Amino acid sequence: MGKRQVLPFFFIILHSISAALFLLFFSAPQNSLLEPNMHLPHKYRTRRFYIMGRLIVFKARNIFAFHCSFRWVGYALLFPGRFLVNFFCKETMEKEARITEGYWHRFSSFLRNCMFNVLSVGPVPNHIAFIMDGNRRYAKKRNLPVGNGHKAGFSSLLWILGYCYELGVKYVTIYAFSIDNFKRRPSEVQTLMDLMLEKIEEMLKEESIVNKYGIRLCFIGNLKLLSDHVREAAERAMKVTAKNDRAVLLICVAYTSTDEIVHAVEESCEDKLDQSRAVGKINGWGNHSDDDQTSPKDHKHDPVIKVVDLENRMYMAVAPDPDILVRSSGETRLSNFLLWQSSYSQLYCPAALWPDLGLWHLVWAVLSYQRSYPYLQKKRKQQ
Repeated sequence: MGKRQVLPFFFIILHSISAALFLLFFSAPQNSLLEPNMHLPHKYRTRRFYIMGRLIVFKARNIFAFHCSFRWVGYALLFPGRFLVNFFCKETMEKEARITEGYWHRFSSFLRNCMFNVLSVGPVPNHIAFIMDGNRRYAKKRNLPVGNGHKAGFSSLLWILGYCYELGVKYVTIYAFSIDNFKRRPSEVQTLMDLMLEKIEEMLKEESIVNKYGIRLCFIGNLKLLSDHVREAAERAMKVTAKNDRAVLLICVAYTSTDEIVHAVEESCEDKLDQSRAVGKINGWGNHSDDDQTSPKDHKHDPVIKVVDLENRMYMAVAPDPDILVRSSGETRLSNFLLWQSSYSQLYCPAALWPDLGLWHLVWAVLSYQRSYPYLQKKRKQQ
């Protein structure tokens, strides 16, 4: 057996060991962010093994497809394995326990890195966008105030950001606050603004995730609609993190895709009008000396607004189009988010509410993207 055939089996074995250890030692219930000392009861043991098996089956199929060119072998492994797993396992994998110090934290990070190294055998997305849906339902389900649901959502966001940047994803976009959200109850809007202001200040602290991963913060949207305190905090955060270049976090606040498109059209029209006025002055309306040998043809410009003109004036022009768009809570709507940029993005809509979203949902999203990668690349090239 040649190296080309041995390599996939080596990665499958490595992935099996790392996933097994990770699931056995570092699994936790869904509310682990609120109760970090809880451990999985005995009834979850079977579920952990079969979710591990499902992950291995999917990865085996991907590795065969990328390295052996025997796609039929990958599908032969995929479908029987998926049937067995679904038979024993009905629910979504819970979150990784909060392990914050000492040996166990290092061991957990090591196993997670092993898993990410195996995932990186296939194409790793450069940009993932998240619609953080389900915070209010999460609070209502647990009889908590709405503000506590949003706080739990922010804690989940920190976990997801860490996983993304460890995997090698450079751009992460989150839909934090829509322009339509201003129509909610004033008390809830004020709670969200206060929470946003508080979390912006936290992210600028020295020990925050922003400094840990070298993240540059970009606030995307019509920031004029925000209150003065929140807008000033957002502008200060962008200024402080402007030199960070390892990763980028784009936070969409006071944003809708239709507002973004209208903004781009207005900016393009104003630019074209300014160019027309400048060319008109040069070609005949201004005073020129006899030494000016410039012909009118040298000052012509194209008055037509093209697609590239709009794209350059979008709020999201600072980042490439997303490779994956994830919406939690099982909804399949885009809710006026990145309509222009998501034409060839892989959509993934897990049933879990946003505070319940964890590592395994991210892994499934990446695996789904890797399966669709050749098709998505083909479509983008045809664009």
